[in-house]
Amino acid sequence: MSTIQINFLINFSEFISVLFDTVSMIIISIIIAVIFLWKHYKKESLLFIFIILASALVSLILKNLIERPRPINALVTETSYAFPSGHSVTAVVFFGFLIYSAFKKSKSNALKMFTAIASVFMILLIGFTRLYLNVHWLSDIIAGLAIGLFILTLGIILKEKNYASN
Repeated sequence: MSTIQINFLINFSEFISVLFDTVSMIIISIIIAVIFLWKHYKKESLLFIFIILASALVSLILKNLIERPRPINALVTETSYAFPSGHSVTAVVFFGFLIYSAFKKSKSNALKMFTAIASVFMILLIGFTRLYLNVHWLSDIIAGLAIGLFILTLGIILKEKNYASN
C-alpha cells in the first residue's frame, strides 16, 4: 500500500484537528452563544449550547460503548476510541447550526449562500483531515456526520416546535 505523506498536509491536518477538537468547539460555541445572548437571541443561544454539549456527550458515550480501535498507522497519537468521529459529529452540529442561523436571521442571500458553502466545506475538510492523519476509518467519519446531523435536526425540530406552540 502506498501513501502520500506531505509535511505541509500533515501539519495543516494537525492544526485543523486541534482547532476543531471537541473541547475547542465547545469553547468557540460558548463564545458564539454569548454573542447570541448579547444580540437578544436567547433561545438560539440555549439551543446552540445544548446541541454542542449533547453532541460531545453522545460521541463520548458511543466511543466508550463500542470501543473501536483506531487505525494502526496513525500520523498522530490519539488516546480515545475511533467510533464515531467526535470531530465529525461536532463539525456537523456547529457548522450546521451556523447555516440554520444564517438562514433564519439574515436577509442577505449572499450571506446565506456564503455561510452554507463555507460551512459544508469546513465539515468536509475536517473529515478529510481525520482520514489523512489516519486516525479514523471512513465509517467513523460517515457515522459522525450522520449522528451530528441527527442531533442538529432534532434540536432544530424541538426549537421550531416550541416556537409554534408559543
